[in-house]
Amino acid sequence: MRKLAKVCLIDDDQIYLFAMRRIIQHLELCDTVEDFSNPETALAAFRNWPDGMPDLIMVDINMPVMDGWQFLSMYQTIVSKLSTKPALYMVSSSIDEADVERANLHPLLDGYLVKPITAEKLLAIFGQD
Repeated sequence: MRKLAKVCLIDDDQIYLFAMRRIIQHLELCDTVEDFSNPETALAAFRNWPDGMPDLIMVDINMPVMDGWQFLSMYQTIVSKLSTKPALYMVSSSIDEADVERANLHPLLDGYLVKPITAEKLLAIFGQD
């Protein structure tokens, strides 16, 4: 079983964050789940975490302060300085082909996930399927 040290969830929906945290903890997929409702706060944390970056980041596309695409632009300046990059997934309730294609072409993204995220989808991401 592949267990990650830290997973980071970035989404402005508190119910989604709560549910995802519970599912990840129930499945025992990682030691620590950090969540942020504001992407700017997440970026600041990434710059200052003494124990390093998370192993996996899941970021929502549509957020009020900074959307997922803007987050990726800012995140790129941080990750470019790392020797290994965390796995990064874009998460959205959008099934718009333009969003899916843009995500699939983005070099930092490992995938695009459509909400709701089920336990089965998480197990596949964590390599447990």
